[in-house]
Amino acid sequence: LFLPWFPESPRYLFIDRGNDEGCRKALVQLHGLAGSEGALKDIQVEKNNLVGFKARKPWELLADRSVRWQVITIILLNAAQQLNGVNAMYFYTQYVFQQSGIPTDKIPYATVGTGACECLTALTCGLLVECLGRKVLIAGGYILM
Repeated sequence: LFLPWFPESPRYLFIDRGNDEGCRKALVQLHGLAGSEGALKDIQVEKNNLVGFKARKPWELLADRSVRWQVITIILLNAAQQLNGVNAMYFYTQYVFQQSGIPTDKIPYATVGTGACECLTALTCGLLVECLGRKVLIAGGYILM
């Protein structure tokens, strides 16, 4: 909703698009005049390090033994996430809230509240992942299932 008003990523503008002026404007908007020069130097160093680097295709990653298991793990975790049924919950909210006695005119508010709780939980879980680490939480989730 608000994405059109956000500035483009300075890294994207400088490295991917080659737009030096747009990069400078975005850096000034994000960091101010004082912090923009240091950030620009970091982006220039990154661009110099990427010279000769070519992005690989997904099937090339699967062929590379050094990253094969990481790619397979990502694919399996994303596929397993689709099985948790959270999206199906929103399909049935009208019926569930009606059956629980919530007035029909208040059901949209209850649905928005449910979504807000889900967003708050996602943000909290993101912080928890950063504190405890991904491996511990993934292993714990599968053990407790």
